[in-house]
Amino acid sequence: MVTILGKGKVERESVKVTKATMSVLRRWVDAREKKMGKDGPLFVGFNRAEYGLRLGKSSVNGIFEKLELELFGENPEHGYRLAPHRFRHYAITAMAKKKDNIFDVMGFARHSKPETTGRYIDNLKTRGNAPAQEIEDELEAKIAEEL
Repeated sequence: MVTILGKGKVERESVKVTKATMSVLRRWVDAREKKMGKDGPLFVGFNRAEYGLRLGKSSVNGIFEKLELELFGENPEHGYRLAPHRFRHYAITAMAKKKDNIFDVMGFARHSKPETTGRYIDNLKTRGNAPAQEIEDELEAKIAEEL
């Protein structure tokens, strides 16, 4: 379990994560603490301009732009931008494909209303989850190359 700040960055929530995710987070925390100490935000910048500061929206978007360039090259054929929130849509859509119960998907997404969850689920009938599937296929291909 990981404790996060929910809506409004006030409410603390516990979220289940996989053992692999927990392992990666622990390694990151150890490395971050060696470099920065125990206090401060979990994810910080290590470049000259943001050293030790909480990663902001522009920094995170920059990370995703680099990832998109690495995965798809200069002129991606998929026709949309890779963005952090896109992964949330993908995860919720993937859960919806596996679960028949919308309430399970809502719990996973931490939504209180089915309508909100519905907006996050890619239109599986018309698009077949194509954008998310393309990302998944590209990531799997890159991982296979690395092995």
